[in-house]
Amino acid sequence: MAEDLIEFLVDDVDREYERLTPLVDQWVQKPTTMPWGNRSILFRDPDGALVNLFTPVTDDAIKKFGAHQAVSGQPTRPPPGPTTSPSPARSTARLACRWSFGH
Repeated sequence: MAEDLIEFLVDDVDREYERLTPLVDQWVQKPTTMPWGNRSILFRDPDGALVNLFTPVTDDAIKKFGAHQAVSGQPTRPPPGPTTSPSPARSTARLACRWSFGH
């Protein structure tokens, strides 16, 4: 059975990991640079849903997601609309939004 995955584009995955460490009980993946060029963390929310926070870090990933490094609070630009994950094993919808975690 496929598992749903909620993904959010964030400015700095490592910073979010440090900030969320005291709040998240169930880490699935600590900060990792994936082969396709995104730096990513995975955790389960209190209801058990799988959440992925990612930051494109390679030139190819930055081009793919249309993201730019944030400078002095300038937001990154999320992907233009829903896309599907390259993995057919899970149902994924990329959300065109930013999750600020209480900023």
